[in-house]
Amino acid sequence: MISAAQQALLNRWLSGASVVCDHSWGLVGTTVLELAWLDQEHNIAPAIVQRTRRLIESWPTPPAVLVPTHGDWQPRNWLVHEGVVTVIDFGRAALRPAYTDFERLAAQQFLADPSLEPAFLAGYGTDPREREAWPRAQLREAVGTAVYAFRVGDGEFERQGHRMVADALRAFPD
Repeated sequence: MISAAQQALLNRWLSGASVVCDHSWGLVGTTVLELAWLDQEHNIAPAIVQRTRRLIESWPTPPAVLVPTHGDWQPRNWLVHEGVVTVIDFGRAALRPAYTDFERLAAQQFLADPSLEPAFLAGYGTDPREREAWPRAQLREAVGTAVYAFRVGDGEFERQGHRMVADALRAFPD
């Protein structure tokens, strides 16, 4: 169970998110929580919420290699000067599977210009997306986008989140 101080941080960082399960090992000072985003206020259609919940409940918790990730990996957080790219804004940096930094790029930049994906991967090295986990990651990013945009009142970004949810759900049979 998380401490009162941890709950206060959770409330401050992710207001409205609820803890579904504490996956912490208790062997190290790291807390691993499964959070419910769909329990927050949003404009996602009830049928889509129900289908998404069924999908999430059916997924195994895959073992993943965790690496340092940015958490908001997109062009607005890259500075280019004399051909050198520098990354800024590490406010969401954490240990996660490497493919999580590709979620936003896939939903925005790679979708807008498909030639960017192979170019980016050529510079990045190997493609870190795990075949089994990638569709789940895209759905998680989509729901998070739609809920966040609703909460901050950004209608255009919320519409993008709804499009992302619809696109992500196409990867899963009914």
